[in-house]
Amino acid sequence: MKKVLCILTLIFLLTALSSGCGADESSVEETKAPVVISLQVGNPIITVGGKELAIDDESSVPVIIDGRTLLPVRAVFENIGGSVLWDEETRAVLLARKDVIITLSIGSESAFLNQEQHLLDVSPVIIGGRTMLPIRFIAESFGFDVSWNDNDKTVTLTEKTDITEELT
Repeated sequence: MKKVLCILTLIFLLTALSSGCGADESSVEETKAPVVISLQVGNPIITVGGKELAIDDESSVPVIIDGRTLLPVRAVFENIGGSVLWDEETRAVLLARKDVIITLSIGSESAFLNQEQHLLDVSPVIIGGRTMLPIRFIAESFGFDVSWNDNDKTVTLTEKTDITEELT
């Protein structure tokens, strides 16, 4: 299991690192609006930058388990420029974006952020053939603020921006 996870982590790391190699200097200097993504518990629609999209073709929806919001992560993660890899044999998912790699396993409350172990409040599960992951740990690990609106059961992810970079 560890050998498989190490190999998958290496593949993700190489993929994540190679994706930024083609950027030219002008694109680095451009100011970009932060990515904002909203999802509502029980709703199969994801809003990305104000545009509504189906989460997937199977009408998957975010759910609440033990007071924590879990969602089908592929729709969110691919919309923020990340990569998702599922290992059916180990029932593990690897997420990679920029220099961050997270590994989670179905039924385990242990998550690995750049190979450092963290405990989750709730373990990942499979619902309707979709891997459902606890969003707060993942989003915050990839540099997003997470807000929750209890009135309409909506989670909003907003990419953090570094003020000092914008001023220089």
